[in-house]
Amino acid sequence: MLEDLDTLVVSLLRDALQLGRVCVITNAETGWVELSGARFLPGVLQFMYKHNIKIVSARSTYERYYPGSPEDWKIEAFACEVKKMFPFSGELNVLVLGDSISELQAAHALAQDLPESRVKAVAFQESPSVDQLQRQISVVLSSFQEIVEYDGSFDVQLVC
Repeated sequence: MLEDLDTLVVSLLRDALQLGRVCVITNAETGWVELSGARFLPGVLQFMYKHNIKIVSARSTYERYYPGSPEDWKIEAFACEVKKMFPFSGELNVLVLGDSISELQAAHALAQDLPESRVKAVAFQESPSVDQLQRQISVVLSSFQEIVEYDGSFDVQLVC
């Protein structure tokens, strides 16, 4: 079952890379994505390494400035990474995928900071089963081009 999830996530990352830049921002400690990827989703980890997808620990970077506030860690990490990736940011098209309220809050903060940009947030169910997560990723994959091309900002919560 994890092999199928591994394949789906690689497909999602591949589609995203074909259309723009990709960065993984987590509230987990530095190294957690790599450790869990090596154990449970090795294809994803290998793909991320091969394509130099940056992994940022919002917690490890910002917890000392915002103790006990994971939402603020993500807000700061999103703002910082977008500025690094697009230093002359004008009109951007940003897609945020995640499973916690902190991603939605960071996406909303980003939309306020970049009012001329399109910020799209897709919230997955928190703590889903592997089957639920596969269905949610499949929904995003089947609509990926439409999501990216949509000329506006939005947020949506998937429950599959």
